[in-house]
Amino acid sequence: MNKETRRYSMERRSAQAEATRERVRKASIEIYCQQPQDFTLKAVAERAQTSVQTVLRIFGNKDALMASVAETARLQMRRQNWPDGDAIAAVRVLFDDYEKSGDLLIQQLGAERLYPSLSQQIEAGRHSHREWVEKVFAAQLRARTGQARQTLLFGLLAASDVSVWKLLRRDFGLYRRAAEMVVIEMITGLLRERQA
Repeated sequence: MNKETRRYSMERRSAQAEATRERVRKASIEIYCQQPQDFTLKAVAERAQTSVQTVLRIFGNKDALMASVAETARLQMRRQNWPDGDAIAAVRVLFDDYEKSGDLLIQQLGAERLYPSLSQQIEAGRHSHREWVEKVFAAQLRARTGQARQTLLFGLLAASDVSVWKLLRRDFGLYRRAAEMVVIEMITGLLRERQA
């Protein structure tokens, strides 16, 4: 076998391995979002059209596979927009994220105790959300000090949390626009109250 043939063969194998990894990752997310109670290595392998041994070879164990699912959700939620103190724009950005990954995030929050590797990803997500809120509402937070600032910050974090999205969209069945209006009212109410 010459060098060129060997290089082509290695490139092909690498591409096949990456394709298998992507199928396993995608299957994991689908099962986890649609039927979390059925999230097993066997179910993931079957949906990805591979073997349990291949899933284990790629990810090591179920806990590491869950960490990969969590990381995918977190990376999908990278908020690039920083609407400067604008509650309406901020809620639209949040809902764009939550409509894509909210169900997966809610599942992960529920499974945090079962899969220790999720904790690191979930904590990174919490940190990222807090950083976003502090940047978006920096002017309003700067205008307050001490306990008033803390109260406003925690109120903004709670109002913009994925659990509020879930309550409004999934539990109450509100259309997106109606759910957004509720969160906008919550945030603008907090901002008005703290200004008084």
